[in-house]
Amino acid sequence: MRFDDTEPVFERKPWGRHTYNPRNPIGFGLIVTHLVVGGVLLLMLLFGVGPFG
Repeated sequence: MRFDDTEPVFERKPWGRHTYNPRNPIGFGLIVTHLVVGGVLLLMLLFGVGPFG
């Protein structure tokens, strides 16, 4: 994967939506962070720990 600092963090999609741009290092980091946090929250929900217990 090739990262380019001149790429914008957000990409414009059809119908005015914006998404993270994986070609930008910050955008890629945000994608990975959201996946990790989502996975941890799902595991916490599954095992009933934390605020889900």
